[in-house]
Amino acid sequence: MKTPRATRIPCDGPADLCVGLRAIVLRRTPKLDAELGVEARKRFRCVILNAFPRSLLMTWENGAGPATKRHYGRWCAGEWVTNGPLVTLQWSIEEVRRNYVFHLFLHELGHINQPRFHSARRREEFAENFALEWAERLGELPPGLTI
Repeated sequence: MKTPRATRIPCDGPADLCVGLRAIVLRRTPKLDAELGVEARKRFRCVILNAFPRSLLMTWENGAGPATKRHYGRWCAGEWVTNGPLVTLQWSIEEVRRNYVFHLFLHELGHINQPRFHSARRREEFAENFALEWAERLGELPPGLTI
């Protein structure tokens, strides 16, 4: 198995938030992450971002519930298409860029900067709120969305 190549990238955000960040890794999506719908991870103070599908389509094989639609609807204005149990969402290049930089990256950076929570739910809530708060501060929160 090849190790992803990492490049040291300076953080252009607030310096104190990036102190603990060691690297940002962009990689091809592993099979398990694709099956589980994992878009990004934090490992050893590194942010690992999985590739977005070349088709610019996100697909849910067993449907997408209201929480999923609300979550992705914040970042993508594309049309939700339902074909039986299969649901797809079409993204534009700009929406993918904004989602990766101002949602996925900031979410994982939130994990690096969060207090020590035992509850996985509290950790995810903190990271999600961190991402939305910083996207708003940076003026990149999608139109019509407030936190």
